[in-house]
Amino acid sequence: MLISNPPYRNVAKVDNIKWSINNRQVTLNGGNEGAEVFHNSSINGTCVNMTNALIALSQDLANRSMSRNVIKAVDNKINCIVNETDCNGVAVFNANANDTWMIQNSKDFFLVMNIPNVTFVVLNIWGKNISSTNAKVNDGSMCSSSLPNGCGSVLWNFLEATTLRLTMDQGYGAMLAPYASSGSAQNVNFNGAIVMKSPNLNAETHFPRLVPPPCRTNCV
Repeated sequence: MLISNPPYRNVAKVDNIKWSINNRQVTLNGGNEGAEVFHNSSINGTCVNMTNALIALSQDLANRSMSRNVIKAVDNKINCIVNETDCNGVAVFNANANDTWMIQNSKDFFLVMNIPNVTFVVLNIWGKNISSTNAKVNDGSMCSSSLPNGCGSVLWNFLEATTLRLTMDQGYGAMLAPYASSGSAQNVNFNGAIVMKSPNLNAETHFPRLVPPPCRTNCV
């Protein structure tokens, strides 16, 4: 674990796996011998650079629009219907967080591929105050059998959100919300990376990691 230099963080080793950071105990399990905590003078600058890069990515994805890709709720399913990709095989959807399908309970997302060779799916979810994302992504139907890297090929981009409270029972794919803070959430089980400005979650996060699609810079 790398943390910024004093006086921002006070670090003390408690035992082989426990550390005190600003009087809060942290347990680091690195095999059977624990792991270490180090001060790093460059980490603040690194964090600023990473933050700016993630904001730029979110904004770039928000500027992409594919009107032929549509989302339709049918019974207990939410079908993400791919009719269009860019030359890298990336399919982009745009939806508002207040749309009925987004706030209803017990609905699974399904990926409907009307064209071949889809490599990556981006879901731009618009809205500043998102207090409920009850719908969940069905792993087998949307990710594993449909995309080359399974749910590692799905990115949820909450590009405007300043408040994002997760209530999903099960979610898949990476989540990017660079401006968002979260309230405490119960029973969140998310399979993928979560990037937020200020997370405060009672949650589990797991694999898969995000796998970027092929990238041709002249792609339109």
